[in-house]
Amino acid sequence: NMALRPDTDIEQAIRVGSDLAGRQIDAHVQHQLREKLLDNWFSSAADIAAMSEDECVSIGFPLGLRNAIANAIVDEVSVPLVADDKVEADDMEADDMEARVCPPLDRFGFSISDVPKVV
Repeated sequence: NMALRPDTDIEQAIRVGSDLAGRQIDAHVQHQLREKLLDNWFSSAADIAAMSEDECVSIGFPLGLRNAIANAIVDEVSVPLVADDKVEADDMEADDMEARVCPPLDRFGFSISDVPKVV
């Protein structure tokens, strides 16, 4: 499977990313990349995808591999911004409108770890 979930571990992300990039990375180099990522608190495909170019350069992580991993991440859940039932905004309280537009993360099976890191 060439698609990655945001919470995919970095070892699998590196394998899939290298396949997608058309590059073979030997086991020793994969291990080195994994250790560099873990040393810098990166632990998932989403963490790798969120790395800046400067972060990649500073830890020696290939930009092409980062881009391949980022492109392979798929969202498993598509959440509509507004509920299906049609209710006029004028008829709703402000708090009710906010709840409809910004549903709580856990309502859809997400956690705070799914939120992208801001660098």
